[in-house]
Amino acid sequence: MMRLRLFFILMFWALPGLVIAQSSMTASIDPNIVEVGQTLRYEVTIATKSNGDMALTTLPDFGEARVLQRTQSPRFVNINGISTRSISYIWAIQPQTKGRFEIAGVEGKVGDEILRAPSVSYQVVDPGNSPKTTRNEQAWVESEIDPPRQVYVGEQLSLHYHLYLDVRLRDVQPMPPDEPPLDEFWVEDLSSQLNSRQVVSAGSRRVNKIALRSYALFPLRAGRTTIEPLELPLVQSSFFRREEVRIKSEPLEIDVLPLPPGAPTSFYEGNVGEWNLDVSVDTRTAKVGDTIRLRITARGNGLPTKLRLPDFPQIPKLRALDSNESHKKEVRNLKIYGEKRVEIPLLLLEEGRVEIPSMTWSFFNPEKATYETLETQPILLSVAPGTLPPSAKAPQEVRESTLSSTSNKAEEMVNELLGQLKPADEAASSQVSLADNLVWRLALTLLSLISLLLLFEPFARRWWEKGEPLRRKKARQKELIAALQTATSWDDLSHTVGELLVEILETNRAALSTHRIIKTLETSASFDSNDAQIIAEVLKVCEEKRFAPDKSTDSTFQRLHSEAKSIFAKFAIAALAFGLVPQEARAEAPSGHHQMAIASAEDRDWGKARLEIERAWVQDPWDSSTRSNQETIAKIVRLNTIQSTRVGRVLEGHDDQLFWWRAFMSFGENSLPAALLGALGMLVALLLLARKRPAFRPFILAPILMILAIVALWTAKSWVETSVAPVIITKDKVEFRSGPTPHASVRGDVKGYSAGTMLRSMEERGDWVKISIGEDSAWTLKSNVEFVTE
Repeated sequence: MMRLRLFFILMFWALPGLVIAQSSMTASIDPNIVEVGQTLRYEVTIATKSNGDMALTTLPDFGEARVLQRTQSPRFVNINGISTRSISYIWAIQPQTKGRFEIAGVEGKVGDEILRAPSVSYQVVDPGNSPKTTRNEQAWVESEIDPPRQVYVGEQLSLHYHLYLDVRLRDVQPMPPDEPPLDEFWVEDLSSQLNSRQVVSAGSRRVNKIALRSYALFPLRAGRTTIEPLELPLVQSSFFRREEVRIKSEPLEIDVLPLPPGAPTSFYEGNVGEWNLDVSVDTRTAKVGDTIRLRITARGNGLPTKLRLPDFPQIPKLRALDSNESHKKEVRNLKIYGEKRVEIPLLLLEEGRVEIPSMTWSFFNPEKATYETLETQPILLSVAPGTLPPSAKAPQEVRESTLSSTSNKAEEMVNELLGQLKPADEAASSQVSLADNLVWRLALTLLSLISLLLLFEPFARRWWEKGEPLRRKKARQKELIAALQTATSWDDLSHTVGELLVEILETNRAALSTHRIIKTLETSASFDSNDAQIIAEVLKVCEEKRFAPDKSTDSTFQRLHSEAKSIFAKFAIAALAFGLVPQEARAEAPSGHHQMAIASAEDRDWGKARLEIERAWVQDPWDSSTRSNQETIAKIVRLNTIQSTRVGRVLEGHDDQLFWWRAFMSFGENSLPAALLGALGMLVALLLLARKRPAFRPFILAPILMILAIVALWTAKSWVETSVAPVIITKDKVEFRSGPTPHASVRGDVKGYSAGTMLRSMEERGDWVKISIGEDSAWTLKSNVEFVTE
């Protein structure tokens, strides 16, 4: 009995807390962009599951906007025995002036509980400048910007996208959205921080509010920036059909303010946010020759990767060794927080009292719109007598002499390695494995084809009959190309080129008119844009010569005739040749790349040398001369990097995907096709033998497994070739940035990459390419790199 009484007493005291937790107050405005004189709707809703009276205690302040109407709408809902009461206060207001306005949150109450609605903002523009709405009554996408005011360069701007779906819609599935480009911002993804789904009120209707995307944006430059709409496909499926509808958000205009003038001398452009600075050492007592660690740490709200901490001053009794930078980020309440730390080892040179002076550091606080300067306390060290290591006793001139001798030694090593380069003609006489022997490949291919034809002779005959029109077409094209070689007049040239284009493009002469020819050729896969321009010029000059003979000379005919022959000769090699084209006939053959690599190495152009030798290796990975020169040039690149950066290692080849790229590319261009044909030939031979001798049947499984393995390997190789794109840095002193824009901050922490270094590209955007650097990445201009494979 006493326990029952205690239970009711506890419930009596807990009931008010439960009631309080079940009340809420919201505010919304629609639309959030209007023209001067248009009407918008401001709505405040109080909802509760208690029995307390609901009412507004303060009224909204609309400033200069006119209030046209005010209404209120009570609502009562009972779901599964749980009752919810709400009341909505709705104002129709009419803005009178353009600008961005904010309606402060109003207060209300439920019984004795005080509630407060959030602030909302809207923008008023000139007539005719409001964006066209893409919202419908059942599904729409809304974007939300925080803060609603103008922001400064480097200040966080939160952008959230939500999908609103009428609760009565059934079988509607949102697909992944097409996200807008955000090139003008440093972007951090906050999507995992949003409440994925909730039911809210939209006027008199109930809708599902579904989180789509959320970003923390840090503007990289000042000015007005437009964020394009986010587009979302919605799929509604039924038993008989599947229908897709695309909806999108409104475009957003963001005004980014430059940082105000008058910045302190200790300010750096990336220091934006609200920060604290701490300077500490791991110990204040040590002896001469010891190394202590100084830590400079900034913590706070903002983007830590863009911070620049104060430089360590020169102190006579200390020597600063190589520093180490680190940073970490976290998200709290949809805000980016983090810290950046610099650790500097300090070698103690003299005994006595050593003072590390105070450091001054400034940042811009966007909330207060002011620069703030922090100053640390000086640190006093007590250094006891001790012994310096021998390297620390060397005077400056001795160290410079050591570096000079190291440079001379490095140059001697480079010259020695250059002497190890093998000329490309040795590649032809170098020993090649049987798997890459062209005669062996052709013999195996011929054997496999004969076996297949014997087995599938009816199908082969039918295939041959179907291919007869194509063979006649190729024969006609070869005939016209031969006629082009012997053309001696403008009429011959015009007629032959025109007939060739009609045959190749499968079109009529009308499509070859002067105003349509370039577009027709550029849409064809047979000619590039440069060839299209030349062919158009040939036809144009031929037409002019026909009606105005004095406008062209014999030299013009010779030039255009030569260019036309060259273009169609390339077409003949690419499209009409039967079987393998000899390597000597291709300008991009391995021997050509090999010769270019050696010439570039002799000219000390390590970027070009590495690029050409890698391309030669891609085309013939089993050539011993190519592999030897590839290793030699890679050693020279590493040696140059170590010499220029004074670091003992080069961060190259650490990427796992580059390892797999090399592994799969080591299969020659024809290795897998030849192996597949060999396995097929073996399978056909065993099938024929098994017909007469059943004892061979168990062996049929072996070539089947080989075929499956080869197909799997071929598929993996194709995927790696298309997804992994290695690049070679072709310039010295390449600058890396944090984003794909010249306004992004320079990544000073990315070092050790000289001309010839091979890295993996991750993404291309305009003139920029994103490079993988360990677990991190950075952007650089495409002009600084070359892709190994196109």
